[in-house]
Amino acid sequence: MTFSSVSYRAAPRAYTAVLPFWIGLVFCILMSFPGFLEFPGGIPGAIALIFLGFPFWFRAAQLRDGAIFDPAARAGLGLILLSIAFLVMWAFISAIGADIPFRAGRSIASLAAAFAIYLLVSGTFTASRQNRYLATVSFTLAATCLASFVVQIDPTLRNMLWWTDRTHAFFKNPNQFGMALSTMMPVAIGYLFLRRGARLRWMLCIFLFYLGLMLSGSKMNLLLSAATTGVTILAAICIMTTGKRRVVMIALGFGMYLLLVVAGFLLLNILNPRAVEILTRFFSPDLEVQSLQSRSVLWHFSIDQFRADPFFGQGAGQPIPLPEGGTISHSHNIVLDYIRTMGLPGLCGFLVMAVTAVILALEAIRMALIVRDCPVEMRVTTMTLGISTLTYLAANFSSDSMGPSTSPFFWLSFFLCLASRRYLSSASKVVSSRGLRRYA
Repeated sequence: MTFSSVSYRAAPRAYTAVLPFWIGLVFCILMSFPGFLEFPGGIPGAIALIFLGFPFWFRAAQLRDGAIFDPAARAGLGLILLSIAFLVMWAFISAIGADIPFRAGRSIASLAAAFAIYLLVSGTFTASRQNRYLATVSFTLAATCLASFVVQIDPTLRNMLWWTDRTHAFFKNPNQFGMALSTMMPVAIGYLFLRRGARLRWMLCIFLFYLGLMLSGSKMNLLLSAATTGVTILAAICIMTTGKRRVVMIALGFGMYLLLVVAGFLLLNILNPRAVEILTRFFSPDLEVQSLQSRSVLWHFSIDQFRADPFFGQGAGQPIPLPEGGTISHSHNIVLDYIRTMGLPGLCGFLVMAVTAVILALEAIRMALIVRDCPVEMRVTTMTLGISTLTYLAANFSSDSMGPSTSPFFWLSFFLCLASRRYLSSASKVVSSRGLRRYA
Protein backbone atom coordinates (compact mmCIF):
# COMPACT_ATOMS: atom_id res chain seq x y z
CA MET A 1 0.00 0.00 0.00
CA THR A 2 1.37 3.40 -0.93
CA PHE A 3 1.35 6.56 1.14
CA SER A 4 -1.49 8.02 -0.89
CA SER A 5 -3.63 4.92 -0.47
CA VAL A 6 -3.94 5.62 3.25
CA SER A 7 -3.75 9.39 3.24
CA TYR A 8 -7.21 10.03 1.73
CA ARG A 9 -9.07 8.81 4.77
CA ALA A 10 -6.22 9.33 7.26
CA ALA A 11 -5.77 13.04 6.58
CA PRO A 12 -8.92 14.91 5.58
CA ARG A 13 -8.51 18.00 3.43
CA ALA A 14 -7.11 20.94 5.37
CA TYR A 15 -8.52 24.45 5.16
CA THR A 16 -6.99 25.92 2.00
CA ALA A 17 -6.10 29.35 3.47
CA VAL A 18 -2.42 29.50 4.34
CA LEU A 19 -2.69 32.20 7.02
CA PRO A 20 -3.59 29.80 9.87
CA PHE A 21 -0.62 27.64 8.89
CA TRP A 22 1.81 30.57 8.87
CA ILE A 23 0.53 31.79 12.22
CA GLY A 24 1.22 28.27 13.45
CA LEU A 25 4.80 28.46 12.17
CA VAL A 26 5.36 31.78 13.96
CA PHE A 27 3.93 30.18 17.09
CA CYS A 28 6.44 27.32 16.72
CA ILE A 29 9.30 29.84 16.53
CA LEU A 30 8.15 31.81 19.58
CA MET A 31 7.91 28.63 21.68
CA SER A 32 11.71 28.75 22.13
CA PHE A 33 11.72 32.34 23.44
CA PRO A 34 9.35 32.44 26.45
CA GLY A 35 11.72 34.46 28.62
CA PHE A 36 12.87 36.82 25.87
CA LEU A 37 9.43 37.96 24.69
CA GLU A 38 7.19 38.18 27.74
CA PHE A 39 3.98 40.03 28.48
CA PRO A 40 2.59 41.25 31.84
CA GLY A 41 1.66 38.46 34.22
CA GLY A 42 4.52 36.25 32.99
CA ILE A 43 2.70 35.25 29.79
CA PRO A 44 5.20 34.21 27.06
CA GLY A 45 4.93 35.58 23.53
CA ALA A 46 3.94 32.16 22.16
CA ILE A 47 0.93 32.03 24.50
CA ALA A 48 0.00 35.63 23.64
CA LEU A 49 0.05 34.75 19.93
CA ILE A 50 -2.66 32.18 20.66
CA PHE A 51 -5.17 35.00 21.09
CA LEU A 52 -4.36 36.16 17.55
CA GLY A 53 -4.35 32.70 16.02
CA PHE A 54 -7.37 31.30 17.84
CA PRO A 55 -10.13 32.62 15.49
CA PHE A 56 -8.14 31.64 12.38
CA TRP A 57 -7.47 28.13 13.68
CA PHE A 58 -11.08 27.77 14.81
CA ARG A 59 -12.30 28.70 11.33
CA ALA A 60 -9.80 26.33 9.71
CA ALA A 61 -11.01 23.48 11.92
CA GLN A 62 -14.63 24.30 11.02
CA LEU A 63 -13.95 24.16 7.27
CA ARG A 64 -11.97 20.95 7.36
CA ASP A 65 -13.49 17.93 5.60
CA GLY A 66 -13.84 14.93 7.89
CA ALA A 67 -12.33 14.05 11.26
CA ILE A 68 -8.61 14.46 11.87
CA PHE A 69 -8.53 12.09 14.88
CA ASP A 70 -9.59 8.44 15.04
CA PRO A 71 -12.60 7.48 17.23
CA ALA A 72 -10.52 6.36 20.23
CA ALA A 73 -8.48 9.57 20.11
CA ARG A 74 -11.65 11.67 19.84
CA ALA A 75 -13.11 10.00 22.92
CA GLY A 76 -9.91 10.56 24.89
CA LEU A 77 -9.61 14.14 23.68
CA GLY A 78 -13.17 14.84 24.77
CA LEU A 79 -12.31 13.70 28.29
CA ILE A 80 -9.05 15.66 28.31
CA LEU A 81 -10.59 18.91 27.06
CA LEU A 82 -13.46 18.54 29.54
CA SER A 83 -10.92 18.09 32.35
CA ILE A 84 -9.02 21.17 31.19
CA ALA A 85 -12.21 23.23 31.11
CA PHE A 86 -12.92 22.15 34.69
CA LEU A 87 -9.36 22.99 35.77
CA VAL A 88 -9.57 26.46 34.22
CA MET A 89 -12.85 27.10 36.06
CA TRP A 90 -11.44 25.73 39.31
CA ALA A 91 -8.30 27.86 38.93
CA PHE A 92 -10.49 30.97 38.91
CA ILE A 93 -12.45 29.77 41.95
CA SER A 94 -9.40 28.73 43.97
CA ALA A 95 -7.70 32.08 43.35
CA ILE A 96 -10.55 34.00 45.00
CA GLY A 97 -9.18 35.26 48.28
CA ALA A 98 -5.62 34.13 47.50
CA ASP A 99 -2.67 36.36 48.37
CA ILE A 100 -1.90 37.15 44.71
CA PRO A 101 -5.05 36.34 42.69
CA PHE A 102 -3.64 37.40 39.31
CA ARG A 103 -1.01 34.66 39.61
CA ALA A 104 -3.77 32.25 38.62
CA GLY A 105 -3.07 33.43 35.07
CA ARG A 106 0.01 31.18 35.03
CA SER A 107 -2.06 28.02 35.46
CA ILE A 108 -4.90 29.24 33.26
CA ALA A 109 -2.56 30.15 30.38
CA SER A 110 -0.83 26.75 30.56
CA LEU A 111 -4.16 24.93 30.37
CA ALA A 112 -5.93 27.22 27.90
CA ALA A 113 -3.05 26.76 25.45
CA ALA A 114 -4.40 23.23 24.92
CA PHE A 115 -7.59 24.50 23.27
CA ALA A 116 -5.72 26.74 20.83
CA ILE A 117 -3.13 24.12 19.88
CA TYR A 118 -5.90 21.55 19.48
CA LEU A 119 -7.56 23.87 16.95
CA LEU A 120 -4.20 24.55 15.27
CA VAL A 121 -3.66 20.83 14.68
CA SER A 122 -7.31 20.16 13.80
CA GLY A 123 -7.41 22.94 11.22
CA THR A 124 -3.99 22.81 9.57
CA PHE A 125 -2.61 19.29 10.00
CA THR A 126 -1.18 17.45 7.01
CA ALA A 127 1.85 15.17 6.93
CA SER A 128 4.02 17.82 5.26
CA ARG A 129 2.84 20.59 7.58
CA GLN A 130 3.52 18.41 10.59
CA ASN A 131 7.09 17.99 9.40
CA ARG A 132 7.45 21.75 9.01
CA TYR A 133 6.05 22.42 12.48
CA LEU A 134 8.39 19.95 14.12
CA ALA A 135 11.42 21.03 12.09
CA THR A 136 10.73 24.69 12.95
CA VAL A 137 10.52 23.96 16.68
CA SER A 138 13.60 21.71 16.62
CA PHE A 139 15.92 23.96 14.63
CA THR A 140 14.83 27.11 16.46
CA LEU A 141 15.52 25.39 19.77
CA ALA A 142 18.89 24.18 18.44
CA ALA A 143 19.74 27.77 17.46
CA THR A 144 19.11 28.89 21.05
CA CYS A 145 21.50 26.15 22.21
CA LEU A 146 24.19 27.49 19.89
CA ALA A 147 23.58 31.05 21.10
CA SER A 148 23.80 29.83 24.69
CA PHE A 149 27.14 28.18 24.02
CA VAL A 150 28.52 31.41 22.54
CA VAL A 151 27.38 33.32 25.62
CA GLN A 152 28.66 30.66 28.01
CA ILE A 153 32.23 30.73 26.70
CA ASP A 154 32.39 34.51 27.14
CA PRO A 155 32.60 35.31 30.89
CA THR A 156 31.45 38.90 30.39
CA LEU A 157 28.30 37.93 28.51
CA ARG A 158 27.62 35.07 30.91
CA ASN A 159 27.78 37.34 33.96
CA MET A 160 25.57 39.92 32.24
CA LEU A 161 22.82 37.47 31.29
CA TRP A 162 22.78 34.53 33.70
CA TRP A 163 25.02 35.16 36.76
CA THR A 164 25.50 31.40 37.07
CA ASP A 165 27.21 28.43 35.42
CA ARG A 166 23.79 27.08 34.35
CA THR A 167 22.36 28.24 31.04
CA HIS A 168 18.67 28.94 30.53
CA ALA A 169 18.93 30.35 26.98
CA PHE A 170 15.75 32.34 26.27
CA PHE A 171 13.71 30.53 28.92
CA LYS A 172 13.11 31.75 32.45
CA ASN A 173 15.24 29.13 34.20
CA PRO A 174 17.56 26.23 33.28
CA ASN A 175 15.01 23.53 34.12
CA GLN A 176 12.53 24.94 31.59
CA PHE A 177 15.26 24.98 28.95
CA GLY A 178 16.20 21.39 29.76
CA MET A 179 12.57 20.28 29.68
CA ALA A 180 12.00 21.73 26.20
CA LEU A 181 15.15 19.98 24.94
CA SER A 182 14.31 16.59 26.48
CA THR A 183 10.78 16.79 25.03
CA MET A 184 11.99 17.46 21.47
CA MET A 185 14.94 15.05 21.60
CA PRO A 186 12.99 11.93 20.46
CA VAL A 187 11.57 13.89 17.51
CA ALA A 188 15.04 14.95 16.37
CA ILE A 189 16.34 11.38 16.66
CA GLY A 190 13.40 10.10 14.63
CA TYR A 191 14.11 12.55 11.82
CA LEU A 192 17.77 11.53 11.91
CA PHE A 193 16.62 8.07 10.80
CA LEU A 194 14.02 9.33 8.31
CA ARG A 195 15.83 12.18 6.54
CA ARG A 196 18.70 10.57 4.66
CA GLY A 197 19.45 13.70 2.67
CA ALA A 198 19.42 15.90 5.78
CA ARG A 199 21.10 13.64 8.31
CA LEU A 200 24.00 16.03 8.83
CA ARG A 201 21.58 18.78 9.83
CA TRP A 202 19.69 16.54 12.22
CA MET A 203 22.95 15.21 13.70
CA LEU A 204 23.98 18.80 14.34
CA CYS A 205 20.55 19.49 15.86
CA ILE A 206 20.87 16.53 18.25
CA PHE A 207 24.42 17.56 19.17
CA LEU A 208 23.22 21.08 19.97
CA PHE A 209 20.34 19.66 22.02
CA TYR A 210 22.78 17.69 24.15
CA LEU A 211 25.08 20.69 24.35
CA GLY A 212 22.17 22.76 25.64
CA LEU A 213 21.24 20.08 28.17
CA MET A 214 24.78 19.99 29.49
CA LEU A 215 24.98 23.77 29.72
CA SER A 216 21.61 23.89 31.51
CA GLY A 217 22.79 21.43 34.15
CA SER A 218 19.25 20.02 34.47
CA LYS A 219 19.89 16.60 35.98
CA MET A 220 16.38 15.21 35.53
CA ASN A 221 16.22 16.19 31.87
CA LEU A 222 19.74 14.91 31.19
CA LEU A 223 18.80 11.51 32.59
CA LEU A 224 15.49 11.47 30.72
CA SER A 225 17.19 12.36 27.44
CA ALA A 226 19.80 9.65 27.94
CA ALA A 227 17.02 7.10 28.51
CA THR A 228 14.72 8.22 25.69
CA THR A 229 17.60 8.37 23.21
CA GLY A 230 18.21 4.66 23.64
CA VAL A 231 14.50 3.81 23.54
CA THR A 232 13.90 5.93 20.43
CA ILE A 233 16.87 4.44 18.56
CA LEU A 234 15.74 0.90 19.39
CA ALA A 235 12.11 1.56 18.42
CA ALA A 236 13.06 3.29 15.16
CA ILE A 237 15.28 0.36 14.17
CA CYS A 238 12.48 -2.11 14.95
CA ILE A 239 10.08 -0.13 12.75
CA MET A 240 12.45 0.44 9.83
CA THR A 241 14.14 -2.97 9.58
CA THR A 242 13.20 -6.66 9.59
CA GLY A 243 14.87 -10.06 9.88
CA LYS A 244 18.63 -10.42 10.28
CA ARG A 245 19.20 -6.79 9.34
CA ARG A 246 17.19 -5.75 12.40
CA VAL A 247 19.49 -7.74 14.71
CA VAL A 248 22.59 -6.18 13.16
CA MET A 249 21.13 -2.68 13.31
CA ILE A 250 20.09 -3.11 16.95
CA ALA A 251 23.65 -4.14 17.82
CA LEU A 252 25.05 -1.16 15.92
CA GLY A 253 22.49 1.16 17.48
CA PHE A 254 23.33 -0.06 20.97
CA GLY A 255 27.02 0.49 20.30
CA MET A 256 26.35 3.98 18.98
CA TYR A 257 24.24 4.74 22.04
CA LEU A 258 27.03 3.67 24.42
CA LEU A 259 29.50 5.87 22.53
CA LEU A 260 27.09 8.80 22.81
CA VAL A 261 26.74 8.28 26.57
CA VAL A 262 30.51 8.13 27.13
CA ALA A 263 31.21 11.11 24.85
CA GLY A 264 28.39 13.05 26.50
CA PHE A 265 29.74 12.37 29.98
CA LEU A 266 33.23 13.53 28.97
CA LEU A 267 31.83 16.66 27.33
CA LEU A 268 29.66 17.36 30.38
CA ASN A 269 32.74 17.12 32.58
CA ILE A 270 34.32 19.87 30.49
CA LEU A 271 31.31 22.17 30.11
CA ASN A 272 29.60 21.73 33.47
CA PRO A 273 31.75 19.88 36.03
CA ARG A 274 29.35 20.82 38.83
CA ALA A 275 26.60 18.83 37.08
CA VAL A 276 28.91 15.78 36.96
CA GLU A 277 29.59 16.13 40.68
CA ILE A 278 25.86 16.35 41.41
CA LEU A 279 25.10 13.32 39.23
CA THR A 280 27.84 11.38 41.04
CA ARG A 281 26.24 12.27 44.34
CA PHE A 282 22.84 11.37 42.94
CA PHE A 283 23.89 7.78 42.24
CA SER A 284 25.87 7.41 45.47
CA PRO A 285 23.94 5.87 48.40
CA ASP A 286 26.22 7.57 50.94
CA LEU A 287 25.97 11.16 49.68
CA GLU A 288 23.04 13.56 49.64
CA VAL A 289 22.23 15.91 46.78
CA GLN A 290 21.49 19.48 47.83
CA SER A 291 18.93 19.96 45.06
CA LEU A 292 16.98 16.92 46.30
CA GLN A 293 17.11 18.29 49.84
CA SER A 294 15.71 21.64 48.66
CA ARG A 295 13.01 19.84 46.69
CA SER A 296 12.13 17.84 49.79
CA VAL A 297 11.50 21.11 51.64
CA LEU A 298 9.24 22.31 48.80
CA TRP A 299 7.36 19.01 48.72
CA HIS A 300 6.75 19.02 52.48
CA PHE A 301 5.52 22.62 52.27
CA SER A 302 3.15 21.64 49.45
CA ILE A 303 1.70 18.79 51.51
CA ASP A 304 1.28 21.09 54.51
CA GLN A 305 -0.59 23.63 52.37
CA PHE A 306 -2.87 20.87 51.10
CA ARG A 307 -3.62 19.75 54.65
CA ALA A 308 -4.43 23.34 55.61
CA ASP A 309 -7.10 23.60 52.88
CA PRO A 310 -7.64 20.29 51.06
CA PHE A 311 -10.52 21.63 48.96
CA PHE A 312 -9.33 24.97 47.53
CA GLY A 313 -5.62 24.75 48.29
CA GLN A 314 -3.37 27.78 48.40
CA GLY A 315 -4.87 29.20 45.21
CA ALA A 316 -3.97 28.59 41.55
CA GLY A 317 -0.53 29.85 40.59
CA GLN A 318 0.43 30.99 44.10
CA PRO A 319 4.20 31.03 44.72
CA ILE A 320 6.00 29.28 47.56
CA PRO A 321 7.74 31.59 50.08
CA LEU A 322 11.34 30.60 50.78
CA PRO A 323 12.79 30.66 54.34
CA GLU A 324 15.73 32.81 53.22
CA GLY A 325 13.42 35.28 51.49
CA GLY A 326 11.94 35.46 48.02
CA THR A 327 9.56 33.01 46.38
CA ILE A 328 9.54 30.13 43.92
CA SER A 329 6.71 29.71 41.44
CA HIS A 330 6.08 25.96 41.73
CA SER A 331 6.68 22.82 43.79
CA HIS A 332 9.04 21.01 41.36
CA ASN A 333 6.45 18.21 41.25
CA ILE A 334 3.30 18.67 39.24
CA VAL A 335 1.10 16.41 41.40
CA LEU A 336 2.12 18.19 44.60
CA ASP A 337 1.76 21.53 42.84
CA TYR A 338 -1.86 20.79 41.97
CA ILE A 339 -2.82 19.66 45.48
CA ARG A 340 -1.00 22.69 46.92
CA THR A 341 -2.63 25.24 44.66
CA MET A 342 -6.03 23.76 43.75
CA GLY A 343 -6.69 21.11 46.36
CA LEU A 344 -8.21 17.70 45.79
CA PRO A 345 -10.59 18.76 42.95
CA GLY A 346 -7.65 20.21 41.02
CA LEU A 347 -5.61 17.06 41.56
CA CYS A 348 -8.47 14.84 40.35
CA GLY A 349 -8.92 16.96 37.22
CA PHE A 350 -5.21 16.82 36.46
CA LEU A 351 -4.99 13.06 37.01
CA VAL A 352 -7.88 12.41 34.61
CA MET A 353 -6.16 14.58 31.99
CA ALA A 354 -2.67 13.12 32.52
CA VAL A 355 -3.68 9.44 32.74
CA THR A 356 -5.80 9.75 29.58
CA ALA A 357 -2.88 11.39 27.76
CA VAL A 358 -0.51 8.63 28.88
CA ILE A 359 -2.91 5.90 27.71
CA LEU A 360 -3.38 7.55 24.30
CA ALA A 361 0.38 8.09 23.87
CA LEU A 362 1.22 4.49 24.82
CA GLU A 363 -1.45 3.19 22.44
CA ALA A 364 -0.01 5.36 19.65
CA ILE A 365 3.47 3.94 20.29
CA ARG A 366 2.08 0.39 20.29
CA MET A 367 0.29 0.97 17.00
CA ALA A 368 3.44 2.45 15.46
CA LEU A 369 5.37 -0.69 16.38
CA ILE A 370 2.85 -3.29 15.18
CA VAL A 371 1.02 -1.76 12.18
CA ARG A 372 2.87 -2.78 9.01
CA ASP A 373 0.74 -1.58 6.11
CA CYS A 374 1.48 2.09 6.69
CA PRO A 375 4.26 4.49 5.62
CA VAL A 376 7.37 4.05 7.76
CA GLU A 377 7.68 7.81 8.12
CA MET A 378 4.31 8.11 9.84
CA ARG A 379 5.05 5.15 12.10
CA VAL A 380 8.37 6.59 13.27
CA THR A 381 6.96 10.10 13.66
CA THR A 382 3.99 8.85 15.70
CA MET A 383 6.29 6.80 17.90
CA THR A 384 8.66 9.71 18.59
CA LEU A 385 5.81 12.11 19.35
CA GLY A 386 4.36 9.57 21.79
CA ILE A 387 7.72 9.30 23.55
CA SER A 388 7.98 13.11 23.65
CA THR A 389 4.57 13.29 25.33
CA LEU A 390 5.60 10.80 28.01
CA THR A 391 8.98 12.50 28.49
CA TYR A 392 7.37 15.86 29.21
CA LEU A 393 5.00 14.38 31.79
CA ALA A 394 7.86 12.50 33.47
CA ALA A 395 10.00 15.65 33.64
CA ASN A 396 7.23 17.46 35.51
CA PHE A 397 7.70 15.21 38.53
CA SER A 398 11.02 16.84 39.40
CA SER A 399 11.40 19.88 37.16
CA ASP A 400 9.09 22.68 36.01
CA SER A 401 5.42 22.13 36.88
CA MET A 402 3.76 22.49 33.47
CA GLY A 403 4.05 26.26 33.34
CA PRO A 404 3.14 28.49 30.36
CA SER A 405 6.74 28.50 29.13
CA THR A 406 6.91 24.76 28.49
CA SER A 407 3.30 23.52 28.17
CA PRO A 408 3.13 24.36 24.41
CA PHE A 409 5.83 21.72 23.79
CA PHE A 410 3.62 19.13 25.47
CA TRP A 411 0.37 20.09 23.78
CA LEU A 412 1.92 20.33 20.30
CA SER A 413 3.66 16.95 20.63
CA PHE A 414 0.55 15.29 22.05
CA PHE A 415 -1.98 16.58 19.52
CA LEU A 416 0.34 15.90 16.57
CA CYS A 417 0.85 12.39 17.92
CA LEU A 418 -2.90 11.78 17.93
CA ALA A 419 -3.31 13.26 14.45
CA SER A 420 -0.47 11.06 13.13
CA ARG A 421 -1.95 7.90 14.56
CA ARG A 422 -4.95 8.45 12.27
CA TYR A 423 -2.74 7.12 9.46
CA LEU A 424 -1.96 4.03 11.54
CA SER A 425 -5.59 3.50 12.49
CA SER A 426 -6.75 3.72 8.87
CA ALA A 427 -4.04 1.34 7.69
CA SER A 428 -4.96 -1.12 10.42
CA LYS A 429 -8.60 -1.11 9.31
CA VAL A 430 -7.61 -1.76 5.70
CA VAL A 431 -5.46 -4.72 6.67
CA SER A 432 -8.01 -6.26 9.04
CA SER A 433 -11.02 -5.80 6.74
CA ARG A 434 -10.16 -7.42 3.44
CA GLY A 435 -13.72 -6.98 2.24
CA LEU A 436 -13.42 -3.19 2.30
CA ARG A 437 -12.64 -1.43 -0.94
CA ARG A 438 -9.06 -0.22 -1.31
CA TYR A 439 -8.57 3.50 -1.32
CA ALA A 440 -7.77 5.03 -4.65
